[in-house]
Amino acid sequence: MTAHPGPRARFRATLWAIGGYPETSPALLGANVRAALLAFGSKTPDNLAAAGQLDVSAEHGPTGRTVGLCLKRSGLRLSRLLASAEHCDIPVGLLEELPDLTQVEWDATLRMAGLILLALDSEPVRQANKVGAAETPHERFRAALWAIGGYPETSPALLGANVRAALLAFGSKTPDNLAAAGQLDVSAEHGPTGRTVGLCLKNYQELLSEVLWLTSGCTIPEQVATAFPGLVQAEWDTVLLVAKMVLVALESASPP
Repeated sequence: MTAHPGPRARFRATLWAIGGYPETSPALLGANVRAALLAFGSKTPDNLAAAGQLDVSAEHGPTGRTVGLCLKRSGLRLSRLLASAEHCDIPVGLLEELPDLTQVEWDATLRMAGLILLALDSEPVRQANKVGAAETPHERFRAALWAIGGYPETSPALLGANVRAALLAFGSKTPDNLAAAGQLDVSAEHGPTGRTVGLCLKNYQELLSEVLWLTSGCTIPEQVATAFPGLVQAEWDTVLLVAKMVLVALESASPP
């Protein structure tokens, strides 16, 4: 008898389907992601609010068609909104919870979360699926991220090295990406509920998902509000919550 995947695996699979099966109806992809998000995170008021704001859209641009996570009302891509928040000040509430968190680490957290959301989108031009075809940077980054939760028995040091290398291949070696890669690692944490393998800040040893969990309720950064004047607080809350949920979905969780 085949075991049904757990809520975490189901949510991860629906996220992967956005870029993996972009020919699927965006409406169906969006419905699947929303249902899986609520199954994974439960139907709390915050999760229900985020699911109500979340969708998947198909955009047509100079390089081709892309499919990705967006806000339902405006169609704005989550990855684009999160990228616009880079280099904003650390939220006061977050700094109160993590007083040793540095601006460089906060910038790395936002950049990594934004690149992960971008990696979930489909590629503008998909290569023919041929045997022996070279893996694209997009596919390599997705594979390195998937391995964290999919192969948690792998050495965290190796998982971290693979993610950093794939990040730079996907996002290029810009100063911001190099800085983010320098702050990034994969850790194995042991707690009351078991062992968790996930993306973390190298020096702080705090899971990226835990850093973003502490941003709940933070106001829209001024630079984001300036770039997207029509954005409302509920939509910004959705961007942060979905980014957190995605990071948690990429982690593995095993009992003690």
